[in-house]
Amino acid sequence: MEALIVVERLGRHGELLERQRHRLPAEGSLRIGRGWECEVHLDDPHVALHHASLRLGPDGSLALVDEGSLNGLIDAGTGRREARLEVQGERELRLGACRLRLIDGRLAQPAERPLDAGAVPSRLRWSEAFGWLLAALGSSLLIDWLGEVGEVRSSALLTGALVGGIIMLAWSFGWALITRLFAGEMRFLRHLRVVAIGSLLATTLMLVVQYGSYALALEPVTRFAYVGYWLLFAAVCWRHLKVMGRGHPRSKALAMLALAAAAIGLQSLSLWQPRDGAPQQARYVRSVVLPAVRLRPLQDVDGFLDRAAALEPELVDARSEDEESAESAAD
Repeated sequence: MEALIVVERLGRHGELLERQRHRLPAEGSLRIGRGWECEVHLDDPHVALHHASLRLGPDGSLALVDEGSLNGLIDAGTGRREARLEVQGERELRLGACRLRLIDGRLAQPAERPLDAGAVPSRLRWSEAFGWLLAALGSSLLIDWLGEVGEVRSSALLTGALVGGIIMLAWSFGWALITRLFAGEMRFLRHLRVVAIGSLLATTLMLVVQYGSYALALEPVTRFAYVGYWLLFAAVCWRHLKVMGRGHPRSKALAMLALAAAAIGLQSLSLWQPRDGAPQQARYVRSVVLPAVRLRPLQDVDGFLDRAAALEPELVDARSEDEESAESAAD
């Protein structure tokens, strides 16, 4: 009994680059290598002329056997070199620098699946992506409007939203070009959706930090908000990498976490490094907030005066030190 063998060549991120179909007779073999006589030709200098043979046994078993090559057969699952790999259903492996997937065509394939009743036509995908973009721009307009303390200038608000939209489109196009280079497709709309949702989440986080820190009188929320922003930025980049390809998910996640940790560490050093003899102070409230938003009770007048009086000795000592320093410098 002959077997239908499907040989797929995969890209670096697991995307399909090429597919070949071959008929393998009973107790026959399929040669794989760089030689012209091989049924599966691989143009790779790290592949031997006759690197391996795919053999069909009398019992119907399918196995890939190394034919004495220098670099051998590397199992994609374990990363170990093997002299023989059994193909049960399908098997991924590496020959030289080529990544292959071998599929036994005798396996039953799944039946056709019905289309979802609410499936969105492809032309509506543009509206979905740009809908997220408009939502992100709307949230940006909202936070800019909340930051206005004087007369609202519509031209300034619209200019800021326009600049933000151009930046998001350019960012998406840059990722689309990288995806085209590595995956063979632009996937611009998917990248646009990722950056738009990321911008919307960043605006939401900004509002939560601003109003939450004021409502609960928690100054550290504002001081350490940059940690959340960098983690969100790393998550957005991770989603962009997933749009490019689904391969190596753990490595991508670890790389983005390392990037966020490095950025958080550098900004922490910058914030805590004293300037002119005093540590930098973060702005507590960046815009006007309604008093009704505050959840923590306000301090009464007597408590405020007591705290001010308690600060007087420290101020006197600081003034004395400044006067002594000035006199020393004059001498």
